[in-house]
This record gives sequence, C-alpha cells and structure tokens, in this order.
Amino acid sequence: QRAQAELIPLEPPPLMSRRFTEDDATYEALLDEAEETLAIIRTLDPPGIGAYSLKECLLLQLTPDLPYAMLVSELVEHHLDDIMKNRLPAVARAAGHSVEQIKEALSTLALLSPRPGAEVGSSETSYIVPDVVVREIDGEYLVTVEDQYIPSLSVSQTYLDYASDRKLDDSTRDFVRKNIESARWLQEAIEQRRFTLQRVAQEIVNHQKSFLDEGLVGLRPLKMQEIADRVGVHVSTVSRAVSEKYIETPRGIFPLKYFFRGGAQTASGEEESTELVKERVKQLVEEEDPAQPLSDEAIATRLSKESGVEIARRTVTKYRKALGIPSSRQRRKY
Repeated sequence: QRAQAELIPLEPPPLMSRRFTEDDATYEALLDEAEETLAIIRTLDPPGIGAYSLKECLLLQLTPDLPYAMLVSELVEHHLDDIMKNRLPAVARAAGHSVEQIKEALSTLALLSPRPGAEVGSSETSYIVPDVVVREIDGEYLVTVEDQYIPSLSVSQTYLDYASDRKLDDSTRDFVRKNIESARWLQEAIEQRRFTLQRVAQEIVNHQKSFLDEGLVGLRPLKMQEIADRVGVHVSTVSRAVSEKYIETPRGIFPLKYFFRGGAQTASGEEESTELVKERVKQLVEEEDPAQPLSDEAIATRLSKESGVEIARRTVTKYRKALGIPSSRQRRKY
C-alpha cells in the first residue's frame, strides 16, 4: 500500500450498496473480492486511480516526502470546500495556521491531479472541414460553398433507358419514371440547399465585414430574422442552414452561428456585440488588482465609464460565468 496510509487512514463507504438476492455468504465473498481488486488497482500508476471521491483521489497521491504533507492532508480531509471557494482566512482560523502557511500547503496541493487517469488516456483529434470559405477579392469578401467533399448525385443511364424502353410493360416503365422523378427532386433539393447556404453565408459576411477587417472589435450584433428578411426565407430556414456549419475566414474558422449575437446599448445609442462586451469584461478582470478584485457591480460601472456600455450587474455576472471567470471572492489573492 502507498505511504498515504501513514497520513490519514481511509475508510471508504461500502463498495456495493444495492440489495442482493444471493445469500449473505455469496455477497460477502463478492464484496471481499471486489475490495481486494480495488486495493490492487490503487497501488498502480498513476497515483489516485480507484478512488471513491475527489477527496480520496487527492489523499491517495500524498506521500510523506511532499512539503507540508500532513497539513495538506488535513486541508483536503476537512477544508476542501472552503479552499475551492477561496476562503483562506476562514481555513487558517479553523486549521490553526497562518494564511501564509495555508498558501504554502496549497502550493503542494496544486501538484496533485483531480483526474489522474486523464494523463494516460488517449483522445482522438477532430478536424473541422469548413462548409463555406470567404475570400477577399478586390476589397470585397466573397463566399463559396466547399462541396468538393460531397459526392455528386446522378441518375443511372441504365434506368433512364428503362424509362423509354417500349419493350417493358407500362407498369414497370411507370415505376422507373416515378423513381427517376424522386431522384431528380432530391438533386434539386440538394442544389437549393447549397444555394440557400451560400446566400445566407454571403449576407452574414456582408453584415460582419467590419469583423473581417478589424477583428473582434468590429463584430456587430445580428439576429437570424435580419438575414431571413434579406434572403427572403423563413427564419427557420436560416437556422437550419447555419446549424453545425463552419466558415473559413481570414480571421480563422468559426461556426456560422458565431456571428449571430445580441448586443448591449452604448451611451450614444449604438449597440456593441455580446462577444465584444464579454471580451471587455475579461480584459478588466485581467487588469484588476488581485488583492482587491472587481465586483460585478464595479465591472458594470467601469464598462459604462470607459466604454459607454450600459449593462446591468446581473448581465455582467452571466457573462463572467460564461467565460469561466470565478467571483471576486474566489479571485482574491491573499
């Protein structure tokens, strides 16, 4: 067994909690065998596998030779929730140590992995093949549909001959003709879908030309209904056309849905895209004083004063969470 047993003895919950129909002896034998197997698994690399919980996973990785090992084991066992919420003064008081000692112990805790199995797992790389490509020609951005990867459909000449073969009986020729009509309808539907995608993508590019010229700062608010009105189709048609479709631009590859953004009102009455406002929130957080991080209310005030963006505190909270940014309390550095 690993040396972590010298730190804190682990008492895992029962491995099997469901009721068995077998007799007690059979159940006990199965349980003993399972626990013996699990004990062997826990001795394997990487350390931490076979744990019942995050807490136990971290404890399994602790060894006495690590700095502050005993303090780290105490923090994991009794104060993990407060640590995750960055309540270091409260942890220090409860553990009977200074905040500096707690911070030193957390530097050791940071060496442990909450998902040790991920280090040896394999993941398959996925590649995005853009459905449409934007090219700049003489200062204009033109869209082309990339359909070279899609096999072309055609009606077999053999069946076309069958349809006009007078040697065949009338019912057979009618059957062939109906199926040829269905095949041609499918061809036309595919071509219409391709044409719709190109028109929708071109209108999106026309609307977001400033983004292609300037980058994120030029991204404009856009609703699907606006594109539907310009193309002359129902908004549901636009939604289906852009669903799971990607566009290659001089600024990179993006989902087509990326360009449909809401906006925030500025003091001048204009609108800024949601994505740009999120970027401004992220920038303010990156530039803040770690000892005195900005609250969501303070971020909203700064956005109003510095960028003219009128935005509510709750909207800042929503954007912050979408960006994966912790609260001001959790961001504070002691």
